[in-house]
Amino acid sequence: MYEQEFIEESDFDELEAKKFYIRLKPYEVAVCQVDDVLNWKQQYHPLLSSGCIACSFFLVWLFDPSVISLVSGIGLTVTCVDFVLRTKTMRALRSPTSADQDEQFKLICYRLVKFRRMAISIARNLSSNRENQPHKHFMYCVAFFGSLAWIGSKVHNLLLIYIIVTVLVLLPGVKKNGFSGKYYQILVNRIRPQRIKIQ
Repeated sequence: MYEQEFIEESDFDELEAKKFYIRLKPYEVAVCQVDDVLNWKQQYHPLLSSGCIACSFFLVWLFDPSVISLVSGIGLTVTCVDFVLRTKTMRALRSPTSADQDEQFKLICYRLVKFRRMAISIARNLSSNRENQPHKHFMYCVAFFGSLAWIGSKVHNLLLIYIIVTVLVLLPGVKKNGFSGKYYQILVNRIRPQRIKIQ
């Protein structure tokens, strides 16, 4: 009888989080600041993030670059930011990280592990459905991409991408501050009397 060693899910998450921690360590300060903005640590953070997104999309709409120029511009921006954050001068200017910031950085790494695991799980489920239920998978894909193509033909593509990006950026702050549950409860409270009147 052979013994098999299994890695517990918590141990696996901790191992993956350590890998993220090592890889992202040069960007610790920037990652923590971005996390603060996404989670609305200050009252002006949602305005700041939505304003930056609006300005970026306005510049894209104003200059109307080609796809290659847009990808090249994004690549140049990412390369310059990466170079600046990794230089010794920038490291020397940084203040030493506090215990709270280090703990925040570790929590970010754990969240990245959970997000990665969720993405892998979705991909495996899609692959499993494609193998086990090909007809249903085909119908779902045709319906999804057909709907997406119809929406894309009715709404300006840049506006559609702007709305999607804005929603995705503001979503962590909405969930963190409990606005989603608050407005959902308000909606339920308004619908419930209407249903009682109909009955």
